[in-house]
Amino acid sequence: MMTNMKKYIFIWIIGIMFPLFTACNDGFLDLNPRDQLSEQTFWATETDAFNALVGVYSRYTDGDNVWMYYDHILGLPARSDEAVNVWKGNDYNNLGAGNNSPSMWYTKELWSIRYRIIRTCNVFLTNIDKPQMDDTKREQMKGEVKFLRAFAYHFLLNNWGGVPIIEEPLTLEELKRPRNTAEEVLDFILKDLDEAAKVLPETWSSEYAGRITKGAALGMKARVLLYAGRWEEAAIAAKAVMDLGVHSLFSSYEDLFEISNKYNEEVLYAWQYVGQNMANYTQIYMHFPSFGGWGGTNPLQEFVDGILCTDGKPSNESAVYNPDKPYENRDPRFYMSVIYPGSTYRGVEIPVYGDVDYPGATGNSSQSGYYTRKFLDEGAARYALIPMESNVIILRYAEVLLTYAEAKIESGSIDQSVYDAINMLRARAYGVDISQTDKYPAVTGGSQEELRKIVRNERMIELCFEGQRRDDIIRWRTAEKLMNGACYGIPIEKDGKEHILVMERRFDPSYHYLFPIPQDEIDLIGKDIMKQNPGWETAE
Repeated sequence: MMTNMKKYIFIWIIGIMFPLFTACNDGFLDLNPRDQLSEQTFWATETDAFNALVGVYSRYTDGDNVWMYYDHILGLPARSDEAVNVWKGNDYNNLGAGNNSPSMWYTKELWSIRYRIIRTCNVFLTNIDKPQMDDTKREQMKGEVKFLRAFAYHFLLNNWGGVPIIEEPLTLEELKRPRNTAEEVLDFILKDLDEAAKVLPETWSSEYAGRITKGAALGMKARVLLYAGRWEEAAIAAKAVMDLGVHSLFSSYEDLFEISNKYNEEVLYAWQYVGQNMANYTQIYMHFPSFGGWGGTNPLQEFVDGILCTDGKPSNESAVYNPDKPYENRDPRFYMSVIYPGSTYRGVEIPVYGDVDYPGATGNSSQSGYYTRKFLDEGAARYALIPMESNVIILRYAEVLLTYAEAKIESGSIDQSVYDAINMLRARAYGVDISQTDKYPAVTGGSQEELRKIVRNERMIELCFEGQRRDDIIRWRTAEKLMNGACYGIPIEKDGKEHILVMERRFDPSYHYLFPIPQDEIDLIGKDIMKQNPGWETAE
């Protein structure tokens, strides 16, 4: 369990958040009562089917699975080279440090949550043919649920490799199935996404804002194929999203994450939170102590160093980089994503040094001295932070563009469309049109290796703290370098050169690229049926 006082705070939060996640409010998730979905649900009418559909969606945000929200917001960045979590010794940081085992409760919960969701999806798909209803709506609902099932399996595949494929509701005894191969799980995910894309509409009316669309299914397919290294297919799927003409980049990178803009045209799929009765704790977690927050995700110096300068070059190559003023002349997304010593937030300078925001000053003071600015909402009130209805964006059009660019680069199909995909993001960050290449560092050429470096860095900057970085460094097989050794924060003294040592990390490429299968699952199913991942057989 968690090894500091935040353990008890989180237990308290679960107690208060469970009723919040199951309460009634206005919005798609509460257009109808959301009863607990089970085989006993009365499957007679279209209304029954819709209620059941809402129940499936809510499994990603309800109280039973609230740890998934915590992990996405606070855990995934800490399992990458982007950041650590503010609370030393907790499970997010333990995983980032390489401290895992088959008996670790947290990885077991991440496994169990996905199979609970998969079971809910299977209950729905087993019963959806029963109601008397419009067949087009029935098929669309099937598509939405297949997307949600595919997304759960995608997480399992990324973290454990091959896992058991379950397509129907099963009893405990029936769950005793061996692991399918990673290739079989991948094919199953792609099948679900293909079937979803065939039947889902390109858009929904405003009444149903947030429901899964064709673009979401195609975009998720592009991500899955990219992660699998199937470059040409990934580019085709990403291009299919681009050709729909439905999605585009939101005008402002910074305002993209404001609650008031949560249903903007860039968002393809998000976990939805609506109203005070179904809100989340992002603003409380992410704001820094001098604003009344818990300082949850702390960027690392290594991440800051990786942000390009305004000439498009890394700091060790840039003519505009000044080591005495390291925060000047950086990509605009740096200032929209990170709070650093001396930066301003809502017109107020955040000094960090000599302040409650300095590492160690309070239990919620950043370990690194940096804080996450991304996701902070203008509506949050200083020293009066409350749960708010910000959505958690899982997939957006910017990622589709990056997927397209990376897939084309890796397949050797480099053309102007690759440069355009990257330049659209850079131009948006600088607040100019893509054609104004004298006002931002436009990409105009380069070798495959040079462009590979560019697109990987672009993903790091554009998608920072959104839960993508860990998967990226795992699939690129760079985690063994980036997650092995010491990680640092701001200089110990304001004008010093020696940086704060945040923690030591360990990443053994012989077994850390996959999580261990939870020992409880092996004991339940049988070690001869459920095989452990290599290297974890004797780890504790």
